[in-house]
Amino acid sequence: MKPFLVLLLALSLKADSPKETTKLNFDQRVEIVRGLMSEYATVKAFLPRSKKPLSIDGSGKYDKRKWEEIGREFGPAARLGDLVQITKVTLDDDKILFEINGGVKAKKKWYENVEVGMGGSTRPLGGNQSTNAPGGTY
Repeated sequence: MKPFLVLLLALSLKADSPKETTKLNFDQRVEIVRGLMSEYATVKAFLPRSKKPLSIDGSGKYDKRKWEEIGREFGPAARLGDLVQITKVTLDDDKILFEINGGVKAKKKWYENVEVGMGGSTRPLGGNQSTNAPGGTY
């Protein structure tokens, strides 16, 4: 199924002539998002944490020096061979934005901040209070 999606994406975004561009219709956009959402992948190159999206061109090339610099500043989101998950897919006019491992920002549910108590003492309802920083990227 994955090679089909990559082929579909490549054919959908390919222009017929230099002046004419093809737009994805709604069904194609839904198919791409459903096909890529919650997919797991093995990292083949160092993947740094970044507040801004890391760019990769259509041929798969990226600025390795820039990625290493970002990695020294914010640390790694994944190293070679790590398993990562695509947690969100956003389709724009000329790009696809992937959120990897939940992104950089920590997301908490409203009920994870609720505390119950009597008198002067309270305690959190959520038993699983993780203090680990999020380790994702865009």
